[in-house]
Amino acid sequence: MAAFNVEEAARQGRSDTIPPTWTKFPASRSAIRSNIIIYIVGAALLFGLAAYLFTTGSMPGGTRGDDGFAPFELVALFLFGCLFLSISLRLIPPLLKSDQYFCLITSDGFVYAADKKLIGSPLAEISTAYRQVGLLGGKLVVRQHSGSVLNIPLGRFYTTQAVREVEEMLNASLKSVGKSKREKRA
Repeated sequence: MAAFNVEEAARQGRSDTIPPTWTKFPASRSAIRSNIIIYIVGAALLFGLAAYLFTTGSMPGGTRGDDGFAPFELVALFLFGCLFLSISLRLIPPLLKSDQYFCLITSDGFVYAADKKLIGSPLAEISTAYRQVGLLGGKLVVRQHSGSVLNIPLGRFYTTQAVREVEEMLNASLKSVGKSKREKRA
């Protein structure tokens, strides 16, 4: 059996045709679009609250402080607004180049391609895969026999159902690799 090459698998995954035994999970344009909208709305709300706080000196429903101004809250709202805006702007390139973002499960390995960034591992080196809640959406955690862990942030580019399908397909592939290893030993 030839060694699994992450770059070669990703190159083949970017082409129009992949072998029938491989499974490709392309990024969801609708999930990316939804995340962009959610973060832009969040940024607008935070900037709006910051503007309200700046003009009135107190939060809605709150009482005015002794000095009539709350600088810590103002700075915090502004910074979180900038963070949300930054996240939404960073999602625009994946929306425009969504064909460059995919998960690929081959007969020999697993590859996650995020534009030029590649994460992958041969199936023989993976012990298990599971979903986990992440700060900006779900992530796929791939544990390897060596003890190292690959944390793959899929929640920004995939629906919850797609992340579950990637996890299930990867675990099914791991079971088939384990079964074939046992058959070779017998």
